[in-house]
Amino acid sequence: GIYGTTLKTVDELVALFPTTVIGNSTSGNVTFEVTSWTNTDNYSPETAHAGYYKFTAVLGNASAVNTIQSGAEAVIKVWVKPTAGSISYTEDSNEEINKFSVIKYEEIGKSLVLNLKYTGEPYVEADTWVNYYDADGNLIKQAYNTSYFMSGDTNSMVFDLPKNSKGEVVPYNAFTINMEVYQVNWLTSVKDKLVVGVPSGFTAEWTNESGAGEYKCTIPITNNGTAEIYRGNIVVYYWKGENVIGIENRSLDGIVGKETTNLDVWWYANANNGYAVPDKVTVDYNYASIRSGDTSQKYEDKSIIYAEDSNEELNRFELVGDKKIDKSLVLNLKYTGEPYVAADTWVNYYDADGNLIKQAHNTSYFMSGDTNSMVFNLPKNSKGEVVSYNAFTINMDVYQENWLTSVKDKL
Repeated sequence: GIYGTTLKTVDELVALFPTTVIGNSTSGNVTFEVTSWTNTDNYSPETAHAGYYKFTAVLGNASAVNTIQSGAEAVIKVWVKPTAGSISYTEDSNEEINKFSVIKYEEIGKSLVLNLKYTGEPYVEADTWVNYYDADGNLIKQAYNTSYFMSGDTNSMVFDLPKNSKGEVVPYNAFTINMEVYQVNWLTSVKDKLVVGVPSGFTAEWTNESGAGEYKCTIPITNNGTAEIYRGNIVVYYWKGENVIGIENRSLDGIVGKETTNLDVWWYANANNGYAVPDKVTVDYNYASIRSGDTSQKYEDKSIIYAEDSNEELNRFELVGDKKIDKSLVLNLKYTGEPYVAADTWVNYYDADGNLIKQAHNTSYFMSGDTNSMVFNLPKNSKGEVVSYNAFTINMDVYQENWLTSVKDKL
């Protein structure tokens, strides 16, 4: 039966099982009577979850003298099918954030699209796996995606369907969803700052006599905040008439503040899609976020701020030089602590009003006394041109690297 519905009792199942089984031997088949079936995995219709349950035959008289090999047994496995789209959580105890439901799901091309609604309170990331099963309950594929959710959000998540070695979609009987959900204090949602505009029509970039061609559509994305987007995502649907003929995940990472960025999406008409050209695109806007912390300037220009204030043994860095080179900022940072450390480092750029306009990241490893050069992207506009900033600060997350040994002196 299917999990969540009325399942067969043990007696009902055993009534369907065979009364004899056949064993293979070197001198021919041997038929055994089955005197009973043992409920090996303690199947019960009241407590069963999705999965296999084994019943083992208790053998009686045989049609010929025989010796059964050690470990050989006659078994039947019954399968409680998972409910399509049922959700299980990695951490069952996280009741505050394990609050997701499947609103709908559909197959589009070679993808499965899930619409998942979140009704918890904290801002969360949901690492999500879809498990596809065949008619015998065997796992045939696991597909992964991740998304960020505010309370009340319904996000669209796209997963690959199972395929064969030729890339053709193969049928499956059911799927389940595994979710690992955790609160993301290090990110702040700015979903309300972005406005996804009306996409343009498609224009041909090139075509040929066979009907193949490349077509472009532009989606205007307006960022009403000042800060460049650190993590963001939309799902783009390609329509032909009343049908969706394609789907694509697109990142919003790097969408700059106080501008409208024209996001280009492309369609390639070819024999595989029947040379179809979409009429339009629509968009599901999922999330946009920046790193939490100093969204407005709180410290003096070129200050260093540590993620862990108490790490006095490690938090021993000094900015000994900085220089703008082309589209990059180069920092020369000196470390005077003792342990070998990694330093995850962010540069926060601020405008004249003290508003955050960009966060740039790099990491480096330091021995005591090292002065390392670290390169960070400068803030740019939607055309890729460097824009001015008034000040920058440096955030550092410094931690000891016991699993690495420096061999800097060997090179």
